Amino acid sequence: MIPTLTQSAASRKRREILSRSVALPLSIALPMLAPARSEAEDATKPFPPDDALREARRQGQGRFRWFGLTVYDAELLSTQPLRDDQWPQQTFGLRLTYARALRGGEIAKSSLQEMEKLGIVPAAQRDAWLQRMTALFPDVNQGDAITGVNLPNRGIRFWRTDRPLGTVDDPVFARAFFSIWLDPKTTAPELRKSLFGA
Repeated sequence: MIPTLTQSAASRKRREILSRSVALPLSIALPMLAPARSEAEDATKPFPPDDALREARRQGQGRFRWFGLTVYDAELLSTQPLRDDQWPQQTFGLRLTYARALRGGEIAKSSLQEMEKLGIVPAAQRDAWLQRMTALFPDVNQGDAITGVNLPNRGIRFWRTDRPLGTVDDPVFARAFFSIWLDPKTTAPELRKSLFGA
């Protein structure tokens, strides 16, 4: 006999699989049927008031989905065309506009997991990086955006929509974080192509 799950157990199992599998995953409290924002709506949003992005333009954008559900829209913001082999040495912003409610702690954990999949997390820094991201990343609702600004040879500055969240003065961390989307070995290669405008 094939065992069956109750509706609530099946829902919990589905959420557990999603949270383990997705970069910046759906949280346990995810409103599964909330409507996603359109890319046209997000294209009109102003960039964060960061000096590094004052002359920035949108180089590319794409939508990240999981099992048909939109998780976020991603945009690569750059002052000059970003090369896919030299991005760590260039100033740019990566903005994620969320289509669903997500917990900041889950965003931090999944970000670390994605970096670990790429094999670029120094063992000695793992816990410190997780603690720093957990402290920085807020819970988000539909329409909220988090932008990371790459500061070459220095680190990364984070914004929530138009409010600063903080800076991590660690170029190794910055490269590892942005590699989630920009490294050739990313788990979302089609999104990477879209961000670089391919």
